[in-house]
Amino acid sequence: MRGGVDDLGLEEDAYYSVEEVWALMRVMKSLHRSGKFECIRNWFLVHYDLNTGLRVEELSELRHGDFFVELGKSYVVVRQGKGNKRRNVPVSEELRRDYVYYVDWKKACGLSTAKDSHVFTKRDGNKLTVRALQKLFTKCAGMAGLERKNIHCLRHTLITHLLDSGAPPRLVQKMVGHASIKTTQRYMGISKNKKRIKDSLSNLYCLYKGST
Repeated sequence: MRGGVDDLGLEEDAYYSVEEVWALMRVMKSLHRSGKFECIRNWFLVHYDLNTGLRVEELSELRHGDFFVELGKSYVVVRQGKGNKRRNVPVSEELRRDYVYYVDWKKACGLSTAKDSHVFTKRDGNKLTVRALQKLFTKCAGMAGLERKNIHCLRHTLITHLLDSGAPPRLVQKMVGHASIKTTQRYMGISKNKKRIKDSLSNLYCLYKGST
């Protein structure tokens, strides 16, 4: 995971490398297999945010009525994003299936999945607050051996990897709710540029070593 200003003076927003995401998801899948309420909820929470990039405040307020799940055209409506702006966030077919599974599981647990009910709740059906969401993610990240444990890292991770994979900045901006394209562009090339610098330093090290 990267964050802040590193030793090379490069400003970077906190994000997880692909390898760190794998480590996190291995832990979440292991918890999911336990079948416990908190474990399955936390599995879907982390998986969901890694694929939608919602802000933690948006996760806390998310309701089942905000999901529109149709084969081939699924999305989530963020009704009160930053600045009270509304936006639609696309949902992949894989995430759609996971959401349907999660809804069926909540029903089996006797929890409400009515349109006005919150998606992420405690066992008693009350919504998870921002503080509670951060607390549970801190625990999950710690189990995965991750250095940075801020749940907002999931959002930064999605943005960074979307741009690295060639997604159009304007579409990413719209998806994550950035008011300015300049905010989105700050993420462009972060991981690739860091790798280029490290590779160059390694090459120079080998070159210099060969002269001794």
